[in-house]
Amino acid sequence: MSAHRLHPALRPVTRWVASRREAVALAIVRDEISFTEALEAHDLSPDELTSWIFGLRRHGREGLYALKPRLRSPTALLSA
Repeated sequence: MSAHRLHPALRPVTRWVASRREAVALAIVRDEISFTEALEAHDLSPDELTSWIFGLRRHGREGLYALKPRLRSPTALLSA
């Protein structure tokens, strides 16, 4: 199958941004592609792909950003 006929989540990726992680994780959750297909197409580790699915389910796209915002405790806000 040529690259233009592949499911969008299986197309080659040069840079993993949150929207691309989301596309792959959503395709798996929606049973559009299999977990194994995604692993093989993108040379990912099972742990990495599982973390994307977990992050998406728990936090939406926010859970897929490479750098997460630093959370501050309520007491730190008072002393700032």
